[in-house]
Amino acid sequence: MAVVHPLNSAGTFRSREAGSEYVVEESYLRGRRYADSIERAGLRMTFHSLHHPLEDYTRAFEGNGLLVEALREPAVPDEAVRDDADHRWQRVPLFLHLRARRGPG
Repeated sequence: MAVVHPLNSAGTFRSREAGSEYVVEESYLRGRRYADSIERAGLRMTFHSLHHPLEDYTRAFEGNGLLVEALREPAVPDEAVRDDADHRWQRVPLFLHLRARRGPG
């Protein structure tokens, strides 16, 4: 499974500077809908998503007889950093990767 990291969907940076403070203003522990609007090359896109805490994912696996075998929080590699705004994401995970397998029984 690969999803937006729950920490990422729970908060935001205060500015685009590399050392910008990362804040979580609403509850990390409560699922909710959210939207991100992004503009690049003159195009504006809005992505509608759901925030879920990590526990929601692991409980879904557990409830379906799956065991988490691996969990990864890949870092943004140096070669992907274009500006100060990208540097921010080297401090906070963007994505969560989980691998699960069927449990015994």
